[in-house]
Amino acid sequence: MDASRGRGNIAAFSNGRGVGYLPESVAAEMHPLLDDLGGAAVVNGAGVRTGSIRLWVDLPTSSAVRRLVATVSSSRVAG
Repeated sequence: MDASRGRGNIAAFSNGRGVGYLPESVAAEMHPLLDDLGGAAVVNGAGVRTGSIRLWVDLPTSSAVRRLVATVSSSRVAG
């Protein structure tokens, strides 16, 4: 992976190995939300088919991540 990518980019990893970056439009929307969560999130992904080197990642919608951020934030205040 290109280590010179911009600060706002979000890297994708599989088994501890960098495999790419989210598209810029998605990264711009998710970056502040991930910052609010502490900077990282784990999502599920699966190879397209057995033996494939391609990785498909289903990202949650930004509204779902906003709800998660709100829940985590309220838990931190209550705790």
